[in-house]
Amino acid sequence: MLNDTANHNHHVLTYVLLCCMALMWGLVFIAIKLGGQAMPISVFTADRYLLGTALFAFVTWHTGRWRHINWRDAVKLTVLGLIGQGFMQVAFSSGIMRTATASAALIYGCTPLLVATLSALFGVERLRPRQWFGSILAFAGMAAVVTGNGTGFAGQTALGDGLVVVAIILLALYVIWSRSLIAKLGIWVVITWVLGVGALVTLVWSVPEQTLGLYQQLQIKGWLILLYGAIFALMLPNLIFLKGIHEVGRAKASLFINAVPLIGCAAGWLIMGETMGAFQVMGGGLIVTGLILANTTARMTVSKAVEAT
Repeated sequence: MLNDTANHNHHVLTYVLLCCMALMWGLVFIAIKLGGQAMPISVFTADRYLLGTALFAFVTWHTGRWRHINWRDAVKLTVLGLIGQGFMQVAFSSGIMRTATASAALIYGCTPLLVATLSALFGVERLRPRQWFGSILAFAGMAAVVTGNGTGFAGQTALGDGLVVVAIILLALYVIWSRSLIAKLGIWVVITWVLGVGALVTLVWSVPEQTLGLYQQLQIKGWLILLYGAIFALMLPNLIFLKGIHEVGRAKASLFINAVPLIGCAAGWLIMGETMGAFQVMGGGLIVTGLILANTTARMTVSKAVEAT
């Protein structure tokens, strides 16, 4: 009885932490926007990734979760890092600076369904009709959000929305292509490596605008936003997500990610003063409805070709 109570309390704590994870990831859209106002967005992105990745890598090494990697896997991980973190972050951060944060959050909300849809098209998963219908609704909602620029969120642009769409496509491809490596090397190793590659890409992106005077003139608010972006929007959420996977399983832990776009949209309204037009309201409703309909575990049918990799 005591063990059952202890396990229940432990799971409750895990769920509370997962709620905090969703909140921290939901506020990242605001953090990127504010960070890009305090300093060049390339510098903010590079600095938060370098700091966050260094802290995450230390935890991975300190907990003994690192392992030897052969050169073939190293090449695969590096390509994944370029696609899923490096180029993705360049497009994502640039997009957020060119559109409304709430618009970016709603578009980002389609990522899980984009992953499922591409997985089905690649023959990795088999989706049920309900999940296909949910995906179609969500993509229709994303189209409504994107095409509604100029009639809804203040500051929303087609270029910014387009860059965010490119970013979630790259992220979806990364999630799909990383599965075999995660099964082989473990999720800690994969995340640490790809974050490191992403940090290097963003550093190269920021080099033309990196100056000592920039940091000398940076105010306390800018430093706090940078620390939030590195610790509370990158390192801690990833650690909590990994803990959630270990404690309650990947399916239940992943459910909390569905709240991220809603939190991001609400934060855009409360903090940035963004309002929603008719297209955005309709699009947001379709995205949320699509997520709810598709929020059932797909029967994964892994092809022999994928199993052999």
